[in-house]
Amino acid sequence: MLEIDVTSDIDRVFSEIGDFFRDQIPYVTSQALNDTAFDIRRRIVGSTWPKAVTMRNRVFPGRVFRVGQKATKTQLEAIIQADPEFDYVERLADGGTKFPRGNWIAVPVDAKRNKGGGIAKAYKPRMLKNSFIREMKSGKGKVILQRNKAGENVVKYLLIKRAEIHATFRFEEDATDTAIRVFPGHWSRRLGDVVSRSRVFT
Repeated sequence: MLEIDVTSDIDRVFSEIGDFFRDQIPYVTSQALNDTAFDIRRRIVGSTWPKAVTMRNRVFPGRVFRVGQKATKTQLEAIIQADPEFDYVERLADGGTKFPRGNWIAVPVDAKRNKGGGIAKAYKPRMLKNSFIREMKSGKGKVILQRNKAGENVVKYLLIKRAEIHATFRFEEDATDTAIRVFPGHWSRRLGDVVSRSRVFT
């Protein structure tokens, strides 16, 4: 599962603060961690993912990347993660090799897509009408051809044994950069909110 934890260790702080802050610091920190987690998600959805892939479905990243766990006063940890159903997202972040579930991986070349960015059902390899398979001259794979109305054979898919995926998705790098940049400001703001509402200070 692709995820990143935003955590805080505040034990050292407690030795230098009074009773009021001792009670409020865990709350302040948990809220600042959650603010940071949602900032990270916004960057991943709005910038990091679109830079890493060709965007065909603008709704997709918002569905996949979530704040899976919010921090609390007793558990100072927030987690931003990708839906494990979309396992290829992790390969885009780490790189690696994709192997077929069956004999071949079908790589679309000229396949019609629906509004969501996926391959339309009627244009998936097994559903193509007037289609047939031919071996590539290199011997390293095959192609699925479809005969069009003009009688021409058009390549629709490449069939390959494995696909090398390069790491193009800067999930961890951008998440870490965002956390370092925004957490101090969120913490100060949350502490200021607590102090302004307190009867201890005027």
